Amino acid sequence: MGRIFKGIDFIEKTGIVIGLSIMVVMNFVNVVCRFLLPQTPFSYTEELTNLVFVWITMLGISMGYRTFSHTGLSMVTERMTLKMQVGMAVFAAACTIVLMVFVMKSGLETVSNQIKFHSNFPGLKISKVYGSIAMPIGALLISVSAVSAAAERIEQLREQMGGEEKL
Repeated sequence: MGRIFKGIDFIEKTGIVIGLSIMVVMNFVNVVCRFLLPQTPFSYTEELTNLVFVWITMLGISMGYRTFSHTGLSMVTERMTLKMQVGMAVFAAACTIVLMVFVMKSGLETVSNQIKFHSNFPGLKISKVYGSIAMPIGALLISVSAVSAAAERIEQLREQMGGEEKL
């Protein structure tokens, strides 16, 4: 299981680095060309940036869960008993999964409609599916990461409990 998460982690980090690099370089070149040339040869930069931004966002959310970098209410949960903290970890993962089911369903419907109506980016001249598919894929990754983070948190709480009380 650890190998799978290491693989997912590598893919997410690589995707984020490549995506951010593309966004920075393309936007920089586009701005420079606007000042130097009468007409910019990069009319598709905004479309490409939006497409990459969706992917970076979904990958970043997933990575944030696994690295415990997401916003949490530790101020509240740390005041709870260890058993209640376990319950909150399970509850948070369950809420995330329910939300991601809705995101995945909506994303799949969007992808289906874009395929059905042959929706393309006018500047890039590629299907909008390449951006929209990030929603269901990202929702799946986020769900897996939420479960992984909850399991890791529960394990930490079990170690803290030691012999005091059982879950």
